[in-house]
Amino acid sequence: MRLLFTLLSLSVSHSSLSASPSLETYKREMIKWEGVRFTPYADGKCFTSGIGHNLNAHRETLKPRYSTLEVDRWFYKDLSLALDAANTGIRDFDDLPDEVQLLVIGLVWTVGPTGFKRFVNLRRALSWRAYEAAAMELLDSRWATQVSPARAKHYRLILQSQP
Repeated sequence: MRLLFTLLSLSVSHSSLSASPSLETYKREMIKWEGVRFTPYADGKCFTSGIGHNLNAHRETLKPRYSTLEVDRWFYKDLSLALDAANTGIRDFDDLPDEVQLLVIGLVWTVGPTGFKRFVNLRRALSWRAYEAAAMELLDSRWATQVSPARAKHYRLILQSQP
């Protein structure tokens, strides 16, 4: 427990912890889509390990196997970066419904904070709570064709189910 607290205090800012979904919910959601790998694998133009952690982008040393501690540390660091990008890119992100917050974090997770900045119309639609428009923007992106069709469809259904 002490180790977990240390990881959290080092890796996740206090403002990021105020988001509605719990850390466990974020972790469960990312594992659902990304899986957990302790060995690196080629993922497009980069190497990935852990819970969808881009080893190249974070300048991690390529090793044959990573520990649970390393994977957990990456998760909390990546979550902090994703929450920061979401809070910066979407007005009142913390006020979005939990399932929409999870969707946004999942998107940032796959495209990175810089890639998320390119979703200008999607971010604008979410800031205005125009969920149908956000669903259309999401499906009209290269991202929608680069991920599994099931994930893109799942995200569209979440957005379209919002009032």
